[in-house]
Amino acid sequence: MTSHRVDFTVSSDADLSVADAGEAIMLGVSPFNGFYRPATVEILVGWAAERFQHVYVLLAGPEAAQRFISRGQTPRRAVAKVKTAVHQQRRAACRALAVSGCSDPNSYVLVWTRLASSPRYQSLRLSAADAYATVPPVRDMIRSMVSDAVAPGADKPPPSEAIEANAPYVLAETPILVDAPRILGHDTTVFAYHQHMPLHELLATGVVPALKPAPGQVCARLTLQGVAP
Repeated sequence: MTSHRVDFTVSSDADLSVADAGEAIMLGVSPFNGFYRPATVEILVGWAAERFQHVYVLLAGPEAAQRFISRGQTPRRAVAKVKTAVHQQRRAACRALAVSGCSDPNSYVLVWTRLASSPRYQSLRLSAADAYATVPPVRDMIRSMVSDAVAPGADKPPPSEAIEANAPYVLAETPILVDAPRILGHDTTVFAYHQHMPLHELLATGVVPALKPAPGQVCARLTLQGVAP
């Protein structure tokens, strides 16, 4: 068992009951945040494996390279940087899953391109793109998230074209915030990240009926005590 203190937070008692059921959890892993060092990924996977029957790890897809491109790096260098980070995270996740007794770790370590084979994922991804184009609160939320991520400095907002170029990164993740259970084939699933997910909270209000989180879909904040995200 892990000796590290893990802080796990959900927003309601109902969400906690889903988490306590322990069916499935998906850990979102960012290639940009130093919190997700390989050692941290191993700790989080090990912690999750003690509490859930199925542990998935979601790694960044090719959309992630655009963030570095928007900051001035060449596409070749940006893609290489993402590939290196994702490769290290994949190895760490697979190693931890194997230690926990998973017989086929590769089937539980996923990127968005693998999820895209799911008809439910495809449908929700299209709904997310439509909402971004037509629903002002969703568009404003996503643009704010992207702006914070790609801003060149605290007092330097990114140009609009950089925000638009990076929006697909958030749109690709949106289906997992809405209906991970059906996409993965479970009754309940917790999606865990190192930050709270305001987009999930907005969609939970029903602002876009097609994107209202499904029953059994929970989002949680998962961090390590003493390790700053």
